[in-house]
Amino acid sequence: MALVRPTPLECFNDFTAHLHGILAATLPTRVPLRVTYGPSKTAVAIGFAKPGVAALTTGLAGQPKVYCGVHQTLVAAGTLGGFKLETHSYRYTLSWSADPRVQAFLRWEYEKKFKSPPYARNHVHIATGSVPGPGGGLLMIGNLHLPTGWTLIEDVLRFLLTDFQVKPATPRWHDTLEASREDFFKKFSQRSSPPPRKP
Repeated sequence: MALVRPTPLECFNDFTAHLHGILAATLPTRVPLRVTYGPSKTAVAIGFAKPGVAALTTGLAGQPKVYCGVHQTLVAAGTLGGFKLETHSYRYTLSWSADPRVQAFLRWEYEKKFKSPPYARNHVHIATGSVPGPGGGLLMIGNLHLPTGWTLIEDVLRFLLTDFQVKPATPRWHDTLEASREDFFKKFSQRSSPPPRKP
């Protein structure tokens, strides 16, 4: 279950330390964070510092760099004995350019409140082409909200280290990510443990 802390600031500091720790323990380069507090100090937006993305060297032929963006909106909700952290949104992006005008080819997103229409709150966008639709029209894949489970920053980091062959900061990166994932569910989630892994 999510930790209960005496103040909202302590909630945010706990999570920021968690995020700093897993980024430093897995990525080969330092990635500073930008933390922006809301007017009431009970909400915060966390992302990568300017330019807003982390430039990572890949092991892919012809694609030397991939640019990863992270943005999360967190709220310290009042509860018995203090405050606990709630995630109200997240957005993880991968792009071939640091230019924000260039469309990300992958976007994992979550919104706590349903939009209109109420598509899956946890979803991914894949910037790719189109497929033939009914009546001879085209269905644009990038406009679809493809349902996913809850996506953690640990999952995105694993994807970068494996599929994009980003050099990890430690040879024990797998154990580090698994331990961090467990830590997230113990400290910051309403679940007491992560969903079971399939064998």
